[in-house]
Amino acid sequence: MKLDPNPQIAHELREPFGVRHVGASPKAWALAAVESLGMVSLPGTYREAYRQAVSMTDAKAAWIPLAREALLRVARVYHGLINYGELADELQTRSGIKTRQLMHYWIGDALLSLPLL
Repeated sequence: MKLDPNPQIAHELREPFGVRHVGASPKAWALAAVESLGMVSLPGTYREAYRQAVSMTDAKAAWIPLAREALLRVARVYHGLINYGELADELQTRSGIKTRQLMHYWIGDALLSLPLL
């Protein structure tokens, strides 16, 4: 006895994300899946407005003066605190340069490069 599945479900199983699974390369299939979910393939570090790649060196150069400003602003407040996550979010938001790299890989370099005065 042959089971005939619902045609809509069978279509979704055969052609997820609008790409035929049979004959499509895994890379093409994955790319179609990512694009259909609204996830765009971004470089590791990028300028948010243009989705343009930025070197980590250039990103850190942009973040260092902003980190200094943020730390000075917090230091002026009695018992003022900022954690690494808040600082990282502020640096990326204010500079317009975002990274997909985990914070603990880059935040230390940015902080160690700060001038002391």
